[in-house]
Amino acid sequence: WAAGATALGLRMLAGRLAGWAGGLFIVAICLWSVWAYLNAVGFTPAGGWLVNARAMWTYILPYDMAAAAIAITAMVLGSRRAARRDRSATQPIAQPSRQS
Repeated sequence: WAAGATALGLRMLAGRLAGWAGGLFIVAICLWSVWAYLNAVGFTPAGGWLVNARAMWTYILPYDMAAAAIAITAMVLGSRRAARRDRSATQPIAQPSRQS
């Protein structure tokens, strides 16, 4: 969700290229954090993930929280800019004449 929200928010804020770049950046950081966690902790003999709270707080949660903060910020700023742009582009509605 964080990559999609970042991409959408940055697209509204700065255009399509910024949206793609921001979304890909979030994906790369999140994938790196999971890779770093698994590299540090490893797998169970059956192939499952080992859970280590200290490693999770070190490798995964800070990056996930940062990704969430970036996504929320991008959505808020992008939606504000889109709302301002839409508000300035509105045209007054023509009032019907008395004859109609």
